[in-house]
Parts: sequence; structure tokens; C-alpha cells
Amino acid sequence: MRITNEMLDRLEEVASNSDYFLVGIRCQEVSFSLGEMNHVSHVWEDGEDTGEELNGVCVVEAGSARRVFSGIFSVEYPGEHVAIVASNDGYNGEDYGELVLENAEVIEILK
Repeated sequence: MRITNEMLDRLEEVASNSDYFLVGIRCQEVSFSLGEMNHVSHVWEDGEDTGEELNGVCVVEAGSARRVFSGIFSVEYPGEHVAIVASNDGYNGEDYGELVLENAEVIEILK
């Protein structure tokens, strides 16, 4: 999915006004519903899903998203559905700008 500048603008606006400690953007193949997420992400190695579950769901952190999606990295993630996801619990993932959010909630659906 190509993340647009409008999506990034909205992410930054929501993050700056959020009561959550951690806010990020997530792309996935399954549509989102507002509220608590029951999904957890998996560990990937060399482009392959290991099947090993993480303790939460992966997002690109709001403060890093512009650089990840439109800067020097220009990353695209699979899936047509995009949402802003937040939590007060989480930790850094392995990729630049990646967070793993525990007890994650979808706070806005962008696409």
C-alpha cells in the first residue's frame, strides 16, 4: 500500500493530540474495526513468516512514518487497509521506526 502525504499529515495530527503514549500507522490485508485489536504480528526472517507470534501488533511510529514512507526508505507494506493504531504499552521492533504495540486500539481508519 502506498501511504499518501494526506495520510501522514493526519497521522501526525492525531498523534500530537492523542492521550496515548504510542501512536503509529498500520497497513494490512484485513479491514479494520475501531477499538481493541485482537490480532498479533509475527516474526519475519528474510521475507518469510516464522509463525512465531509477537506480544502485540506492529506499526510504524508516527514520528518516523514520513521518513519510512516518503523519505529515504520509501517503504510499501502489503494490504489495502490503513489505520492509526495506538497504545500505552509497547516496545521497539527490529525495523527502523517499528513499534510493537501491546493492547493496541484502532483509533482511526484511514482507508
